[in-house]
Amino acid sequence: MTDISTLSLEEQCNMIWAATTAREEAEARSRLEPPKVRVWSGDWNLAGVLNTEYTAEFTWLDNDAGTGLTEIPLWDPLAKWIWQVKARVDGGERRNVFITVDKDGARWSGVLFDQTVEKREDGTRVLVVRWMHDFFFLSHYLVWCNPFLPDFVQFPRTFFLAGPSIWTLKTALFLNVMREQASLWELPDDPMNQGGSAPGMGNWSVVVKPTEFLDDMNAGTLWSVPNSRFKYWTEMSKDILLDAELSVICRRFLADDDDQPIAGQTLRNGCLVVDIVDKSGYYSDTSNGGDPFLGLKRTVAKFTDDFIDDFQDAIVDPTVPASYGVPGQKLTDKTCPYVVYMEGEETGIESSKFTYTPSTAIQIVTGGHSMPFVNELISAGIQTAGDLIAMIIGIPPVGGATDAVLQPFYWDTIAAWNHAKSQARANHSGWARLYEYIASSGDRAYTLEALLSIRKGLHDTRSWFSHEVMIRDGAPWYIGDNGKGHFFIGDRIGAQVLGDFAAQFGFGDYTIYVDQVRELTLAWDRDSFAEWKCVIGEKEKNKDRGARALSLISDLYSTVRTLGVTGK
Repeated sequence: MTDISTLSLEEQCNMIWAATTAREEAEARSRLEPPKVRVWSGDWNLAGVLNTEYTAEFTWLDNDAGTGLTEIPLWDPLAKWIWQVKARVDGGERRNVFITVDKDGARWSGVLFDQTVEKREDGTRVLVVRWMHDFFFLSHYLVWCNPFLPDFVQFPRTFFLAGPSIWTLKTALFLNVMREQASLWELPDDPMNQGGSAPGMGNWSVVVKPTEFLDDMNAGTLWSVPNSRFKYWTEMSKDILLDAELSVICRRFLADDDDQPIAGQTLRNGCLVVDIVDKSGYYSDTSNGGDPFLGLKRTVAKFTDDFIDDFQDAIVDPTVPASYGVPGQKLTDKTCPYVVYMEGEETGIESSKFTYTPSTAIQIVTGGHSMPFVNELISAGIQTAGDLIAMIIGIPPVGGATDAVLQPFYWDTIAAWNHAKSQARANHSGWARLYEYIASSGDRAYTLEALLSIRKGLHDTRSWFSHEVMIRDGAPWYIGDNGKGHFFIGDRIGAQVLGDFAAQFGFGDYTIYVDQVRELTLAWDRDSFAEWKCVIGEKEKNKDRGARALSLISDLYSTVRTLGVTGK
């Protein structure tokens, strides 16, 4: 290796330029490499490598099951193998068919959803296969009230856990995966502690990558209380994942390509490894906006003292991740998003859409039923008073009869309604403003459930800014996973709103908005190379993080009511 310190400045510059050019050419070549597409049997034995497809398209969705599509000529032996289900089953190769697609460090894996044989106008015969991403498997796990007991005896009435969201969701999924994959065994105090007391998972088809309670606590993950009475795990976890801005990662383990993902376990080829990661950092330390001149603003989301509004607290003198100083390394850190797309004719933004909707009501009303025990206390007081009076005057007890007569007059009249006013919204709205909104989801006033209802009402009427941006791969940032790209699904990246384009119409807006990558699609056909298509943000970004964060406490009340502890 040449010691550049012995070279002249011109020679050093030439070497640096040559190395930079060589790396750029290598990256360009790697982007043109076709995806590696493999088809697997139901037992995850390799059926063949697919390389004759007319067209293909595979989509990653954040916390949802994306779809895949392949069009294969029917003369291909793989197409015949996929289509001939009976012959495949009779040959011991099972009914299910799986696919893996590897490109730029990312892996899309899924199961055959349906297949169609088409004879087209030009005479070609094509097998069209639709695939479902492996997240689809998670939508087929119910969270039982008690995963350790048979369905005949399910006590207690409701399954619930309280703790950091990654740990609670992983534990809930792990316990119910265990129902399918293993017999009963004695759990350690923390089921996510995969130490010596962990079960052998060498033959499991689905495993959950462990995250221990204390590790999740130290990471500052938002707390939650997932609860279920035979809900699907995906249904139970949906709002929690959205609120804490967590991403579920489903990746098939391929023994020839990957290292063992769980220490102390030797997984079988084709095992689905499920992980939940915080790629956002919204509630710890990240950027939620800025501009090209002063840079991105580092903020951390917090709640106000009344737990009704939330705000973003600026971080002074933030630390830039040391990983950004490593030459040639591709990544984006959640604490300081690296990728920002600027608006203009020569940038990677192909199309963009930004929408602003102003807030409406400044006051939220909720309720309808008295807070717990108010009606019961009044009823008990009337009955006691009636019985005492009857005892004093020497007649039979009349407290019950008196209460029955008076109940229509007092029931749900005391402490049955409450309201909350957003003073910040009132100040910002001006002198003339829309006043009230009733939150229909509220039921019982002055409870945690009512507080959640008020939060939801504020969310339904709040201002929100949504953006949907289509960007192009390699202009200048690369899309990829595991160090092969600057960002991937779930990562936070920034995009400028209109910018110089807006200035042509008499105003300039250089604001940068930061959001998660919500959708990625890898598509190619015989006439074009594989290309990434990316969408950041959503068409409707009105998700109330605070409302769902309150499930930590409001769901406790809901869970207790489900358990039958409270009365009516």
